[in-house]
Amino acid sequence: MIAYLLIVLKISYTDLRYRKIHNSDLSLLFIAIIFHRQAHQILLASLTIIVGFILRRYIGAGDVKFLALIVLTKLGAEEFRNSLIAIVTAATITLIFFRGNKQIRRIPLGPALSVGLLI
Repeated sequence: MIAYLLIVLKISYTDLRYRKIHNSDLSLLFIAIIFHRQAHQILLASLTIIVGFILRRYIGAGDVKFLALIVLTKLGAEEFRNSLIAIVTAATITLIFFRGNKQIRRIPLGPALSVGLLI
C-alpha cells in the first residue's frame, strides 16, 4: 500500500503540474499490482482501454491506462464500486475547480484516479 501511495502521489503531481501521466510511472504501478495481487481481471481492464480509446477526445490516454490499472487492483465488486464512487466524486470536484479556466480542454483526472486506487 505504501508503494501505491508513493506512486500515485507522483502521478497526481505530474498530472496537476504538467497535464501528463508518464508511462514509466504507470509501469511501476503495474509491477506493484502484479506483485500484490493476481491480474485475473484483464478482460475488464481491456474493456476500459477500449472505451477510453473511443472517448480519447475527452479523456487523456494516461488517465485511461491509470484507470485500467485500478481495475486490475480491485478484486471484489464492493471494492470496485467504492473506488468508482470515489473516482466520480473526485473528478466532479476537479471539474468544478477547473471549469472557469477556458484554456483547459481536458481535466486532470490523475488526482481523482489516485483517490479511487487508495480507497
